[in-house]
Amino acid sequence: MTDEPGAPLGRMREISKKLIDPELFGDLFQQIVDTLPDALLVVDAAGTIKIVNQRLELIFGYHRLSLVGNKFDMLLPPDIRERHKEYFAGYFSNPSVRPMHKAQTLRGVASDGSGIAVQISLGPLISPQGIWAL
Repeated sequence: MTDEPGAPLGRMREISKKLIDPELFGDLFQQIVDTLPDALLVVDAAGTIKIVNQRLELIFGYHRLSLVGNKFDMLLPPDIRERHKEYFAGYFSNPSVRPMHKAQTLRGVASDGSGIAVQISLGPLISPQGIWAL
């Protein structure tokens, strides 16, 4: 059986509807996210930050309240922000679980303006508002 384009995401939507209990989602979800050993950032297709964890706050030096609701490109070096828009749009046109640019060193920008070497893996998250990226 061959999947139609987008079929795996359709199955993920159906599974997520069955697995996420709205009463547990808020507090339990944030606790799970905050106990992850790696920094986590979740953005929507417009690039708006939806979720961050404590590890990301620690590494980048921002409080989550100054990140959530803002565009994630604030964490990118200014010289790549414009070029990255194309990559970002490309990811949302075909979201999948994958590493990002293993061949080159990736950098982020901390709240104090200093550069941070980062390793990035991407994954789609099906939300009630559409596809988000982890």
